[in-house]
Amino acid sequence: MRDVIFGELYFKYGWKRKDTIKIFGEEREVNLIVSGSEGKEILDSQREAYVNFKNRVNVKEIEIAIYKYYLSICEEYRDMLEEDADEFAPLIDSISEMAKLVNPIEMVLLRLENIREIGILFECSWDIDAGLAVRIENEKIIEVGIQNIAL
Repeated sequence: MRDVIFGELYFKYGWKRKDTIKIFGEEREVNLIVSGSEGKEILDSQREAYVNFKNRVNVKEIEIAIYKYYLSICEEYRDMLEEDADEFAPLIDSISEMAKLVNPIEMVLLRLENIREIGILFECSWDIDAGLAVRIENEKIIEVGIQNIAL
């Protein structure tokens, strides 16, 4: 399918294509997923969420939110990881050090009529099973946590 905002998309459990996001000073490729069903139109709220994210969301705020979240859970994970703590949940003292701990993998545009909601999913070194996510609603960060908050 070809969309006026998203361009060429293919369907596999949602409309998809590759995209990029610049975070922690690095341009990263992610899977863009526009939630929906084959045969159903993409919602204007999904298009608006994407355009507003690209044009108005301050990625620095996302970086700060992830850093604060990591600082709040770091000790708990270090206790669980024991001798591997320094490798997977190291003590850090700057936002820039997060680049080596997280990697964005997906940007999900949820199918909601009147809400512009995006979930950005990350792989993270401290929890390979649950990962990390940032949930953004109407261009405001609502929550940072494990990936299920954004799905």
